[in-house]
Amino acid sequence: MTYNQTIQSILNLCAALQRLVEPLQPFIQSMSRVSQAITPFLEAIAPHIKHFVRYNKFIDSVRPTGWLPYHTVSMNYVEECRDDVSLLEARLTSFYENNWESIRQDIENRLNHYHISEETKETFREALSAHGMGHYRCVCRVLFPEIDREFRIHYFEDAAGAISSKKMLEKLTNQGEIRNFLPREAYGWILFDRLVHHLYEPVDDSNRAQYEGDYVPNRHASTHGLVPYSTFKHSMNMIIMADYIFQILTSTAKLTSSQQ
Repeated sequence: MTYNQTIQSILNLCAALQRLVEPLQPFIQSMSRVSQAITPFLEAIAPHIKHFVRYNKFIDSVRPTGWLPYHTVSMNYVEECRDDVSLLEARLTSFYENNWESIRQDIENRLNHYHISEETKETFREALSAHGMGHYRCVCRVLFPEIDREFRIHYFEDAAGAISSKKMLEKLTNQGEIRNFLPREAYGWILFDRLVHHLYEPVDDSNRAQYEGDYVPNRHASTHGLVPYSTFKHSMNMIIMADYIFQILTSTAKLTSSQQ
């Protein structure tokens, strides 16, 4: 092919490409306008996406330690461990041991404003005292019945008789919007997941070992003596879950006449 022929071939190709592109011009212009229109939206949601990714990482980091997070645990504190589960588990244990008095005071200050019965408030305070004295074994056995009490008062008009844990959980989770179940963002996602998928699951021989190895107490296993929840971690996790549930009850349910 001569030089002139090569130039002509290139020109012909350019002309052909132009003929292909011309019908697409309206679409290209339209996409340009769409891009310009959604740019402010993308810029607005970018920080939320960043937070979501960070929260998801926080959840994935904390879960293997067996600990439930308390809202005063710094996300930076967790991220500094860089996926070292053993280090994070040790640091969280140290955090809960060394900061117990401030955690207890924080819970008691908010407890005064919870929409739960005075009997339950007093019993919760006794559970906090028991934990502080190292009586970890009794905390689950004390708090689960008090949670049941509040379910009855809020959702079943304080009726006597058998009420399945499934019905109690359904009543609780059917109340209000999802934001009521997610206080303090990432922490709420973890606690909500454990509430829905762990706390009220039935336990039998087929899954008993699973719950024996889990540091978050299960109502059925505790009530029927299937798992001895006797450690500092069991007790602290139970306190965190009870505090979380009472927050939900306060935000989603009204006081009945029996509480007033």
